[in-house]
Amino acid sequence: MPVICYDRIALNANIDAYVGFDNKKIGEIMAKYLLKQSPSGNYVFILGHPRDYNTYRIREGYRKILTLYLNSGKINILLEDYCYKWKKEYAYEYVAKLLQAGKRIDAILAQNDSLAEGAISALAEKRLAGKIPVVGQDAELNACRRIVNGYQSMTVYKPIKKLSELTIEISEKLLKKEKLPFTKNFINNGYKMVPAYLIEPIAITNRNIKLIIEEGYHSYEEVFGK
Repeated sequence: MPVICYDRIALNANIDAYVGFDNKKIGEIMAKYLLKQSPSGNYVFILGHPRDYNTYRIREGYRKILTLYLNSGKINILLEDYCYKWKKEYAYEYVAKLLQAGKRIDAILAQNDSLAEGAISALAEKRLAGKIPVVGQDAELNACRRIVNGYQSMTVYKPIKKLSELTIEISEKLLKKEKLPFTKNFINNGYKMVPAYLIEPIAITNRNIKLIIEEGYHSYEEVFGK
């Protein structure tokens, strides 16, 4: 029986294909955006669950982009810590404690929009929401609203429809025992090198927020409240 991993890869398992998003690329997109907003200063990295492979890949991506800045001292890691089970309460607590200690925060990279929400809640208590760039991912409705209102700077959108369509295509080929489409991407899941079919993620800001609406991910009324 063929096995496909959808969005999250199973580790140490004999699977036939992985269909998902390039999580390393997501980390790169986040880092590149923050560099434009804050090319130096104190960065806060709020990671997801420590045993989630996606957490590791996103971290790998932003570390790739920021290595030179970190090594040169232009960027200082004020905090880099995990949020167990992706709970936003951890994100809130991390940022709140830093602010209470009088630390200056220049940028926050949260590995999803829920964690970004936790961080922004802590900033809001000090009237700093919207004054410090915060990025997340998933294009959650509340995150899109925060972007429109100026509280969150960017979210990484992952086109679910494209992912579903590609998964159906790969599934049909496996069931018919046909040759899988060519891919240059492979992921080592601890058992073998798994062919990976990756959808390109997209950075969403207040400048292109309408893309979310055009693709039917959220409605205009939901995002803008009109």
